[in-house]
Amino acid sequence: MAAINQAEWATLEPLLDEVLELPESERAAWLAELRTRTPDTADRLETLLAADLSSDSDILGTRTDPGRGSWAENLPGQTIGHYTLIRPIGHGGMGTVWLGRRQDGRFESEVAIKLLNIGLIGRSGEDRFTQEGNVLARLSHPHIARLLDAGVTTGGQPFLVLEHIDGTRIDEFLDRHRYPVERRITLFLDVLDGVAHAHANLIVHRDIKPSNILVTPAGDPKLLDFGIAKMLTEGRGAAGPSSITVHDGRALTPEYAAPEQVRGEPVSTATDVYSLGVLLYVMLGGKHPTGEGCRTPAEHLRATLDDEPARLSAAMITSGSAPRAELEHIAAARGATPERLQRLFLGDLDNILGRTLKKNPAERYQTVAAFADDLKRYLRHEPVSARPDSLGYRARKFVRRNRAGVIAAGVAVLSLIGGTTIALRQLQVARRERDRATEALKRAHITTAFQSLIFRLIEPGGNPLTYEQLIDKGRQALDREFRGDPISRIDLGVQFAQTYLRANEALAADTVLRRTVVIADSIRDPLWQGRTRCELSFAYSRRGVADSAAALVARGRTYLKDIRDLESGTADACDLADGEALMAAQRFDSAAVRYARVTDRYRANLDTLTDEYTYSMNAYAHALFAARQVRAALPIVLRLVELARAGSDPDPNGVGIIQFNAGQAWESLGELVGRRDFLRRELALTNPPGVTLVFDYAVAQQELDQPDSAAVWFQRALDDGDLLDDPRRCVAYLRLAEIARDAGRVAEAGRLEREAERLYPATQRSPWARGIVAAVHFSSPAVRDNPAERAQIIKQALDSLGYTAETKSRNLVQPLGAAASVLLDAGDYADGARYAEAVLRIAQVDSLSLTRSGLVGMGLLLQARAAAGQGHRVQARDLAVRALPPLTFGLGSDHPLTRRAVALADSLKTP
Repeated sequence: MAAINQAEWATLEPLLDEVLELPESERAAWLAELRTRTPDTADRLETLLAADLSSDSDILGTRTDPGRGSWAENLPGQTIGHYTLIRPIGHGGMGTVWLGRRQDGRFESEVAIKLLNIGLIGRSGEDRFTQEGNVLARLSHPHIARLLDAGVTTGGQPFLVLEHIDGTRIDEFLDRHRYPVERRITLFLDVLDGVAHAHANLIVHRDIKPSNILVTPAGDPKLLDFGIAKMLTEGRGAAGPSSITVHDGRALTPEYAAPEQVRGEPVSTATDVYSLGVLLYVMLGGKHPTGEGCRTPAEHLRATLDDEPARLSAAMITSGSAPRAELEHIAAARGATPERLQRLFLGDLDNILGRTLKKNPAERYQTVAAFADDLKRYLRHEPVSARPDSLGYRARKFVRRNRAGVIAAGVAVLSLIGGTTIALRQLQVARRERDRATEALKRAHITTAFQSLIFRLIEPGGNPLTYEQLIDKGRQALDREFRGDPISRIDLGVQFAQTYLRANEALAADTVLRRTVVIADSIRDPLWQGRTRCELSFAYSRRGVADSAAALVARGRTYLKDIRDLESGTADACDLADGEALMAAQRFDSAAVRYARVTDRYRANLDTLTDEYTYSMNAYAHALFAARQVRAALPIVLRLVELARAGSDPDPNGVGIIQFNAGQAWESLGELVGRRDFLRRELALTNPPGVTLVFDYAVAQQELDQPDSAAVWFQRALDDGDLLDDPRRCVAYLRLAEIARDAGRVAEAGRLEREAERLYPATQRSPWARGIVAAVHFSSPAVRDNPAERAQIIKQALDSLGYTAETKSRNLVQPLGAAASVLLDAGDYADGARYAEAVLRIAQVDSLSLTRSGLVGMGLLLQARAAAGQGHRVQARDLAVRALPPLTFGLGSDHPLTRRAVALADSLKTP
């Protein structure tokens, strides 16, 4: 079969998608109906299907015996790269999807393997398939199916290995579980979060539809199939723009395509907004907004261009095309009646969906974030930007949010004065809410302008730009583009500065923010005069100028003090800036109070699904940790792990970072069994697990005296090559050397130690790794066998780590414990007791540590050994007995230190 050119593929792909989604028994009738209209297309499509389903050359590039059945019957059990094919699980226009399993033991979970259809082998099909791989490689989000691997078979067949989603298409899932309207919207917000992540990476999906969104049994939606996604730029190191983007192939799904796609016009983020609007319309109303009665793709395309979408509430009105029984069936799947759904849809939802489905892209929400913001406001019964501002509308919203108070006040309206007072109060509230809604809408428009500005700077076919170059060009264009609009210049300036701060470019942020302060002062706008000073304070804090940062926040608050009902964004900015200034000044307890104020405000507003909330939670946990309130920080960090996995964390690597932080919190508490159990759960939930998580689990296993398991996991971390940083590689080699030496494999231990020595310089930038290296060094023969200089070598090493009598750095616990143990073994009880006391001081983070921290137990046991060595038997036995509860809880009853404490206590019993 001849390869398909791009023009022909633009026609065939949507039809191929449609026919492949039909049961095989219905395909012949579908093709017959198509042949009555476009016989050539039907013939070509039938040939393509035949090539796909019965080729005598199988999809791996090896020959298949035609007498043994179709290629699908012969593929199960065959291998592609590191993967074994199990069974086919789906077809699409671009490829066939198989369930597979990795065969080399790196991870055991099932995967989805997507193979390019045989009929599409050729430049156009390969380009589009490669495009999908390139797109997925740039995306890492909990609500987007992850790309795990890619390659080409021995027969030249391209394939992608994707996260296998054991789920149900979103519309079927919602109906099967009878989700009510609000739960459907809440789940849809997760979808928007995934699409927003793609847009943030300058990628428009262009094929959003129910079959491309699967929902897991746990209720998490996953966005699939970026086969026709459009890369708005190939910056950040790409070789150049893709041919698919340049030529703008028009593959699409007719029922969900935006009008500009049908017309072949340029696409934008508003294109996905349209498709998302159709999807939400179907999720809520069970019908298509413009395609009711359309039987063919051509009719759907015509309706998309010519027919005005029906209002959502109208979908629940009985008519000839919508009989009562059908509406009752739709409503039952939503736990309601048609009348109740119509009442729910009237007003805000009608307006929100109406705005997403505008024919003109400029009239829609320009960003997914603006769409999501209106849906969140609807769920909170607040005014939405899609509704014209009217006093009656805002008063009704006030009543809805304050139903109990208004009902109680209704008793008093028998009094004319009372009624007038209530009316005036509602009028004032409504006006304030109008102003807030207007401000929110303006912010949304400015954010859209920011994104549009960035996109306009990307020249099709031009040199690729790095992310940093793109932001720099955007900042330079800011004054030129918004010369006559000072508010937009300020707001966009703040956004550019925040981008610089995320990249740790404090000086660049400082330069931008100083100009925003000048502009705010020139127009004498107190809101922006206060906000810009708070934002500038962040740059000062990052540069370590704590006093000036605090002074800027205080000055900013003077401008804001007379503003009634200060909008939460500015209040949050100043509280967060205050927190950063306090952190820079090492006033950690006070910083924690500021951060707690922000997180409480987000929760009060039911606004806990945003990146900003995650940032404030992370800052709060960091402040608590720095203030040694680790037990208070732990539940916050564990919640952050959940949020990161649910998609609220802005950093694509956020899950791994927060998993590490949570593990550090458990370790600081000395609850090493709890740490091991937490990491084990995370390994089960994270597929494939990040190399840091694998490494941390290896450390946890060794600390709990599981050397064989630890060795396996350390080696697995090292096998990931450059993904493991040098300080951790050094520690892994040292730990493996310890395990080998304890097992009597001296030569292997020596080789591993030499590998570690090569990486010693890299540990200088990691206090944690330096502590591990020192702890191992104290136990080495060079120290143990040198009695004359042993104490001095240990003291010098501890001094180089920053140890003083007042230090409470968690990184010093292991070297101090190792030093105390070596000195006690050598009979140096005075120095050993001194270091044991330091271990106890650092490890005791709160009163619960005395009974739960294995590190506290270790310090008490070391003190008991010192007392016993000095002949203080009663004191030594008391210390050993006190060590048992924390050792048992923190390290387990079978740990060598726990057993040693039991043996010491028994040996010191009074005869």
